[in-house]
Amino acid sequence: MLKSAMTSFAIRRLVKESEVLRGGRFHKAYQIDYDKLILRFAVPRTNLTNDEMSVFFEGEKVDDEDIGISLGIEKGNYIKIDLVIKIGEYVFMTAKQLQEMPREASGYAMTLRKALRNRVLDRIEQVGMDRILFLEFGRYPAEEEPYRLYVELFGDGNVVLVKGDTIEAPFTSRTWSSRTVKRGERFELPPASTDPVDIDVGRMSEVLTGSGDLVRTLIKKASLPPVYSEEVCFRAGLDKNTPLEDIDDSSMARIVEVIKEILSELEGPSGCYLYHVDGEPTLLEPVLLRHVFSSNDPSSILERYGGMREQGGKGVEYYPLISMALQENLYERSIPLPKEEAGLQREGERIGRIIDTQTRALKQRLDEAERYHAIADSIYLEYTRLEELLSSFDRDRYLDDRSTYPDTIRYVHGEKGGPGHIVVAIDTPSGKEEVNLDLSLDINRNAETYYELSKRAKGKIPGIEKGIEDARRKLEALKKKKVEPRPRAVLRRFWFEDFRWCFSSEGVLMIGGRDARSNERLVKKYLREGDRYAHADVKGSPSVIVRIEKGDEPTEETFIEACHLSILNSKAWTSKVGYESAYWVMPEQVSRTPQAGEFLPKGSFMIRGKKNMALKLPMEGAASLLYIEGVPKVMFGPISAVKARCRGTLYRIIPGRSSKDDVAKVISRELGAEIEQVLSVLPPGDMDMSRMVAE
Repeated sequence: MLKSAMTSFAIRRLVKESEVLRGGRFHKAYQIDYDKLILRFAVPRTNLTNDEMSVFFEGEKVDDEDIGISLGIEKGNYIKIDLVIKIGEYVFMTAKQLQEMPREASGYAMTLRKALRNRVLDRIEQVGMDRILFLEFGRYPAEEEPYRLYVELFGDGNVVLVKGDTIEAPFTSRTWSSRTVKRGERFELPPASTDPVDIDVGRMSEVLTGSGDLVRTLIKKASLPPVYSEEVCFRAGLDKNTPLEDIDDSSMARIVEVIKEILSELEGPSGCYLYHVDGEPTLLEPVLLRHVFSSNDPSSILERYGGMREQGGKGVEYYPLISMALQENLYERSIPLPKEEAGLQREGERIGRIIDTQTRALKQRLDEAERYHAIADSIYLEYTRLEELLSSFDRDRYLDDRSTYPDTIRYVHGEKGGPGHIVVAIDTPSGKEEVNLDLSLDINRNAETYYELSKRAKGKIPGIEKGIEDARRKLEALKKKKVEPRPRAVLRRFWFEDFRWCFSSEGVLMIGGRDARSNERLVKKYLREGDRYAHADVKGSPSVIVRIEKGDEPTEETFIEACHLSILNSKAWTSKVGYESAYWVMPEQVSRTPQAGEFLPKGSFMIRGKKNMALKLPMEGAASLLYIEGVPKVMFGPISAVKARCRGTLYRIIPGRSSKDDVAKVISRELGAEIEQVLSVLPPGDMDMSRMVAE
């Protein structure tokens, strides 16, 4: 199974790619799930400097008016690029709209929009080699402190908006022994870990002290991700379980050398590799990991395993951009796509990568064939010098005094006591080449060896060319297949979701207004003869209608629950009182006509006649999952109603100190519900939550 959490090395590569966002303007923020944020930027098209980015980020053009600013340049020179954040797991960029965006912004998304709208992204960087990145935005005139957005991908993750040194808006408020992440607090980063970039031999000697084995020590003390700790051990030629006391100075120097080598590859060109083990994708990393294939030869790894996945075997696929790989293999596989469309798309991309890999292999074989043939020719051109060197070479004499053979660059021992070979420099049409000469062969046989290598390389070319031709033919056939576009599944929305709503314990629908305007609309349009009207005995409470349909026979229990629903959504919630009273009446007792000399504000009604009072209703409710005509919805209301209609985990909710957003995230995650729908049913204001189990 593919690991979804990015390593610090993968984040480093992503940040490097994300330079394309610099100079772009923040456009909007969306929260499409409890742990998924999308930050949309309007990015100058001139930022797309290489071919891969130009293709991958070929997005929708943005006019000046679309982003609400005057750019002072020709319209259409900006494109929309999204930075997609799966909190605690991964980050990537895309120009595609991968999912339908929510119609209403969550509280946190709206906070980001208000704070960052139209600001220029000045920089995006990784904090050391930690799993944290931050975005810094430009200041408006007269502003002294910049906004920064920290994205933490360790543990459960977090996103924290900071102005200067002060936390403006954390996605989740938390407290640890070393730091506190809450609004108004000073922002502090987690304790810094060792940066592998700064490790030299002296520092490594400090790291490799104490007891334990090599691989675990590199993980804990050198802050190397586990997979890279194993890679370091493999490339250094050391068993990963080697005890620290067995690591000598030369091994320590080799470990540092390998770490620098891997870091150099990390800072190289963009791209990443998707690894398959036992036929399944398991790793997605920016460095070619040799230990996965037990080979120290990158070219042979790509030749044998690249671009194909044998059933039950190993394989590696190359992606030009890490964002491309994350989008395809993590994000898109987590959202419901039409099977036919997704299958054709993925197959086309897979074949395209096979063509790229085989094209690189073809070029490599052509270069090898030409190079080996040139070396063989050059050996014959220097026949006399090389023949004399081979016939006169004495291993013991060379090892005693290397100056006796000035033409020999180095000597390599043979296997099982064999004579071995020497390395010499010869002139070729492409310049100086270091050439291996086998001491067990004469000069003619050595030249023939290189001719044979050239012949082998040429022999592979027809097969590779046929593979490319077959793959291109499959790709063309695939392009001709058409799948009728089908709309993605969207949860059905019911008419009453425009209001506060809840089903009573007797199964009767109760709906309430969200504000003065919807109170007015609710009573005028939906209050019918035979229904009931309920209202809390508190100013600013919603009007609640009990919709009694044919066949319904509600008792006073339902009417009291309607009173309770009005209280739970009233201003009394933010006052954090323990109890409140409400009443219910018949429809004919509700009037918009005030008493003589009085005035009724919009959304208020005159009640004439006796009120049926419901006294001391507790300020506590519950939320849980309810299926309405097979559609899952989160329902909030009186505990008695939620217990009767819902099953499984219930969430008791009372006025408290936690933000509504934080509570909604937990409920959304645990019930698998859309966060927008959870936010729409919860009462306004802060709250506390505890879990209950329905009987």
